[in-house]
Amino acid sequence: MVGDDEVKPGNALTSRAYAIGMVLLVGVLLVGAVVVNANYTRTVSDRADRRQTELRIQSEKRANDLRVQSDQRWCALFALLDPKGAPPTTERSRLVQAAVIELRKGFHCEGA
Repeated sequence: MVGDDEVKPGNALTSRAYAIGMVLLVGVLLVGAVVVNANYTRTVSDRADRRQTELRIQSEKRANDLRVQSDQRWCALFALLDPKGAPPTTERSRLVQAAVIELRKGFHCEGA
């Protein structure tokens, strides 16, 4: 009578092949999981980098628009301080006019 704990020659080979197959399968699955995880991480990182670049560009554009608006407000003030066709009559008014002209150039005002 053959007991349950008696090993037959065919069963030992089948058990060893099964164990090797399982080890290989687990190894392949682990390597596959690492590859998938690395690709996913790279994809998420690329998306985050693109989003950060978009946000930086939007922020720079917004800051530039605000700077242009501010400059235009100053230009309106300089236009009031330096009316066209009114020549300066004193030395002080000539200095003020020269300073206003320089400021208008610095702020890229129209007619500077």
